Amino acid sequence: MNPEERRNKLMDLVRENNGKVSLKDIASKIEISQSALYKDINILENQRLLRKNYGMLELVEAGEKQHNFFLSLQKNAKQKKAIAKKAVSLIRDNETIFVDGSTTTFYFCEELKKCNLKILP
Repeated sequence: MNPEERRNKLMDLVRENNGKVSLKDIASKIEISQSALYKDINILENQRLLRKNYGMLELVEAGEKQHNFFLSLQKNAKQKKAIAKKAVSLIRDNETIFVDGSTTTFYFCEELKKCNLKILP
């Protein structure tokens, strides 16, 4: 069984058990090594499909899957602002920069607004 099939089977087991199943039950129903099981669980947790909770696996509710940008923006705001200020100080004339959509970049763009910039389309 390939990893994708294993993860699908794992998700099916959780769904069949009303959104909760013990790791012990999964280990007995899916014949894979413990290390492979934990790798699959970590991948599914990173995809926000399920979570471990006291020896159980639970489905993640739809509302919990969404990333809340504004909550993340508040976490470590002081440090993010300091990083942004330092990053802006490193930009030189005629340089091209690319930015992503992270919360630290949000503060970086706020700092950039304070500079005299030439923005090209």
